[in-house]
Amino acid sequence: ETGGAVGGAGGILGNRYPVVTGLLAVLMLAGFGFLQLPAGSGEGGYTAALERARGFFQQNPDLELGRRDRRLLGHDFVEAAEKAQALAREANGAAPVFSPRIRQRTQERFADLGQAVFDARLAEYPAWRHGVGQAETPIQNYVVHAFVHDGPFALFVSLVFFVVAGMTLEVTWGSAIFGSFCLLGILLPAACFTLFGGRTDIPFSGASGLVAALLAAYTVRGIGGHFPVPGWLLLGAWAFVEVLFVRGIWVESAGEMPIAAHLSALALGAGAAAGIRMFGVETKLVE
Repeated sequence: ETGGAVGGAGGILGNRYPVVTGLLAVLMLAGFGFLQLPAGSGEGGYTAALERARGFFQQNPDLELGRRDRRLLGHDFVEAAEKAQALAREANGAAPVFSPRIRQRTQERFADLGQAVFDARLAEYPAWRHGVGQAETPIQNYVVHAFVHDGPFALFVSLVFFVVAGMTLEVTWGSAIFGSFCLLGILLPAACFTLFGGRTDIPFSGASGLVAALLAAYTVRGIGGHFPVPGWLLLGAWAFVEVLFVRGIWVESAGEMPIAAHLSALALGAGAAAGIRMFGVETKLVE
């Protein structure tokens, strides 16, 4: 059924070859090859800024860390530092008490160091620089972000699930509908991430929003056994790998997941697939 649904249609609307899938996959590889490599860290770059912030945190155990601060410093580092601080308090007795003014100044100093780490990483790492959500996001980033990944493993995961779901849907829907759907699958998650809390967090980049939309559409379109690989299996496998291995998110850091972006993508994919089926678009393409 995958190929026969649009087999008789001509032109780009009913193209049975996954040309859009192939083009977007090539762009993902090109984005990684040309944009992914860090610009390097000089004496005042990201590495130096991170070390300064980490050292300050170790010297001031009473600092309050926000979600972004924990991710910038590294969850493993923060956990180890907090354990060391707790052991030191047990060994030395009561911790020194500082005045509210001193505590405020210390917190403000750490906030400046944390912002310096964020700015340095934003400047040096393409996956952040071309992401969306930070203040004054360049308009082109709402498209470019989907082709810049945070590492080779993130790229590999996105490519595998994108190609599997993309080839099937493009052959089923035709290249024009599929291409339009992919454009929405890139723009909508990025816009939702920016609108719902993304401006104060880590920039959103990579093709995870597009992949989520594709897998949701694949799952809905495949209901009834129309596709050889069940959609729920693909979607579940992607979510498991994306959350635990690509993003390294566990229960204590669940708030870091770009939920708004992925929920909007899932809704887009499910709604588009349901609408195309409801209105008989595939049948009309053949006719």
